[in-house]
Amino acid sequence: MVKVAMPKLGLTMKEGKIIKWHKKEGDRVEKDDILFEVETEKITNDVVSTVSGIVKEIVVPEDETVPVTETVAYIEEKAGEGPEEEETVNKAGETAKEEVRRDGSQERISPLARKIAEDNNIDLSAVKGTGLGGMVTKNDILKIVESKKGDSPESVVQEDGDVAEMSLQRRRTAERLSQMHRETPHVTITTPVDLTNTIEVRDRLKEKIAQNTGKKITYTHIFAKAVSMAIKEINGINSRLVDNKILYIQKINLGIAVDIDDALIVPVVKDTGEKSLTDLVETMFDLMERAKNKKLSLDDITGGTFTISNLGVYDVDFFTPLINPPECAILGIGRLFKRAWVVNDAIEIRPIATFSLTFDHRIVDGALAARFLGRVKQILETPGDIPVQ
Repeated sequence: MVKVAMPKLGLTMKEGKIIKWHKKEGDRVEKDDILFEVETEKITNDVVSTVSGIVKEIVVPEDETVPVTETVAYIEEKAGEGPEEEETVNKAGETAKEEVRRDGSQERISPLARKIAEDNNIDLSAVKGTGLGGMVTKNDILKIVESKKGDSPESVVQEDGDVAEMSLQRRRTAERLSQMHRETPHVTITTPVDLTNTIEVRDRLKEKIAQNTGKKITYTHIFAKAVSMAIKEINGINSRLVDNKILYIQKINLGIAVDIDDALIVPVVKDTGEKSLTDLVETMFDLMERAKNKKLSLDDITGGTFTISNLGVYDVDFFTPLINPPECAILGIGRLFKRAWVVNDAIEIRPIATFSLTFDHRIVDGALAARFLGRVKQILETPGDIPVQ
């Protein structure tokens, strides 16, 4: 019998949430078949089987979170063998055999459900499981906990409405951004950008880049190149605070914030300072496709030094984005819309977008931030020097 453990998908990963089982108990599974989807604080990934056999038992049901290395299932490598006695490792590192009820039947309960039951002094022998094969799940225990609260004079009346548990990714994002907002003096400056020349460059290059890459160039690709060029020219934006010292980072790794299934994820384009516009189109397209298909690796979402968040597609005029820790700045981009604009003392209709730079005032002062934002604006308004190849 082979144990299937919650994998450790990154150095900082401590727990994972099983989103979906692709196999059920009794199913045949081949080596490298997808067993389940796991959500961590950073990404959602498929976990494949390392052996071929029969899924003998699923220990952790969907929507439950367990620590890394915790056993989540058992696979019998050869069909027809009888079940073997297995030992599992608990959080304290001690070994313990499966518990047996008084009537002689095995007690089937997920690790998290057991922990919640122990914390709330719930007698497991009286709990009827609703999970696979009668497994006692976290929700079974939580229902009992809530019913006990209902008998307490301290309980409060809950508002009507749907309740959805926060995903690990959203929870960790909320924790990190809340901490960043508490500890970091955020300052935001904005400027309108005339995108007439940017549009001209995109229209002029789209056919050529499509021929070279098979991909479609977007405004975000041009914005990313302009930001990379400005970072290379203006020292200080590509930095972070480490032990009360400022670390100036040489390599430019741009994070591009995207919304996937109502979850914010920031794939990181590595070494954008050395990439041409054509390179950026290819690299960013690959990253976004893997993000949509939940195929990002941990390396794809770590190591960012500056983030771009473009909400123009959502018809947002401008906003004040929160810095993505441990970076020191983030650029927010609003929608492109036509406005009356003064050009050489004459009024023209121009395509304008508002750019908002939020920065950590402990590291970056207002003048430096203004120079950087002004340089981004200048590149986009006169973008003849943006390299294509």
